Amino acid sequence: MPQAYYSNTAVQTTLASSVSSGATSVAVASVAGFPPAFPYTLALDYGAATEELVSVTAAAGTTLTVTRGFSGTSAQSHSLGAVVRHVFHAGDAAAFRTHEDATTSVHGVTGALVGTSSTQTLANKTLTSPTINGAALTGTLTGTPTFSGAVSFTGQPNMNNLLRGTRATAADSMFESRVTGDANARWYVRADGQQWWGPGGAVGDTSLYRSGYQALTTNGSLVVASTLKAGNIITDGSAVVESLSAGNIQSGLASVTTTAGAWVTRSVTFPMTFFAAPVVAVTGNTAMPATGSTTTLMYAVTSVTTNSFTLAVFRSTAITMNIGWIAIA
Repeated sequence: MPQAYYSNTAVQTTLASSVSSGATSVAVASVAGFPPAFPYTLALDYGAATEELVSVTAAAGTTLTVTRGFSGTSAQSHSLGAVVRHVFHAGDAAAFRTHEDATTSVHGVTGALVGTSSTQTLANKTLTSPTINGAALTGTLTGTPTFSGAVSFTGQPNMNNLLRGTRATAADSMFESRVTGDANARWYVRADGQQWWGPGGAVGDTSLYRSGYQALTTNGSLVVASTLKAGNIITDGSAVVESLSAGNIQSGLASVTTTAGAWVTRSVTFPMTFFAAPVVAVTGNTAMPATGSTTTLMYAVTSVTTNSFTLAVFRSTAITMNIGWIAIA
């Protein structure tokens, strides 16, 4: 049923000519106060046994285009001078009540209406620039949503695609982790890719970053708890690295404290076992006698195996010195 329009100032009038039961227009004496919008309802032969409701859909002066037998009434013949009134009728009241009670398909909506405070499940909705306050989101977000505030995940987020972030400056923190109560991040990644570590109570003090073409740098010490391999270079994992290995070549330093005028020996173990006993050469690395000095310094290598050798050093004066060695198999 089309929506009707109403007027509180419509003046009762009369038919200006008779109307047959099949006519689609009627002429009235006056349209004073009639609604300016269409459709609206008139009663022809108002109050008589032949009363008929018609829906006025257009007007040209006092000639009205009508739909006959409206709202359950029957089309009738009406005589010149029959009373015509603008009315509110049962069909209007029923339409209002039906609209009030409706929860679906109202105002062109297909499906359930969205209430402002009721609990509902929404499906097939497109939200354009929404503001969501205090809500828990579940399901799948597609497209490129933007979160302007802090986003908290109480569960474990699972991602099967690219995770990308953009910050204003290279030194801005991009990703970080903290232990509850920490004032600072214990680990974070800057926008330029630098990784930093710290104790949590102070700013990060240890970093790992690209310092140049194919160069990875740390600004502190690198401690190896086990074997470290870099190409063909292998360290033995000691807190102080004394030896290196590159293929069948191994080298290192041996610290020796000499006794004045006597030979002292030290056993040196190779970082890796050779396939055969290597040739070992040694040379002083620190505390070498100055040019013209009368200090005597001699070296000897004995007991070479695939795992170790014995270093013998003679010095006419007592001193602690580093002896460099290289072994080639």
